Amino acid sequence: MARRTKEEAEQTKTDIIYAALDLFSAKGYSKTTFDDIAKHIGLTKGALYWHFRNKPDLLFELIRRMFSEKVMRSFSQLPANPGLNQVRDFFVLEAKEVVCDSQYRKFLFFVLFQMEWSEGLIAKVTQTIHEICSFPEQMIKTALTSAQKNGEIGKNVNIDETIIMIISLWKGLLNTELGENKGIKNFSEVVSRAFDIFYSGLRRD
Repeated sequence: MARRTKEEAEQTKTDIIYAALDLFSAKGYSKTTFDDIAKHIGLTKGALYWHFRNKPDLLFELIRRMFSEKVMRSFSQLPANPGLNQVRDFFVLEAKEVVCDSQYRKFLFFVLFQMEWSEGLIAKVTQTIHEICSFPEQMIKTALTSAQKNGEIGKNVNIDETIIMIISLWKGLLNTELGENKGIKNFSEVVSRAFDIFYSGLRRD
């Protein structure tokens, strides 16, 4: 057998990750085996073990890759020094990803509504999720700090509390979008309006 190139090996790893997502979302994480995943894409179980030591490692990489690729794609479209409008635009872009990217939507639905989380699995992925979420939070903090300095929002606004509110606003909208059978009509526009309404409260003295 010819030796695989680095690109071919990476493509195989990607195929495994997406096959796992298909089966995790259809059968459940606990009921899906490496045999199932291998058969789904025509590989041997040994080929899976070459890329991943076990199923938790595969789940870990699925979460890291999906969040990193999708969130970073939205983040990369913003200016280096974002303001309040750019923070809103980031979440609008995320909303569009959720609507347009069926794999990302499937992944989010699986993680939020289908995954059978155990203490061990939560402990394994918590640090990764924290690292992934830290840069949107830092972006929001930078934008709020700048807006407060230039008088765009009130001096009495507690920035740390406001970051929590903004993240909670997005999570609430996302949960509603994914929990609805047909989703929210014009989801990205609803997200944009929700942020504008929220910002109107910050701008009051």
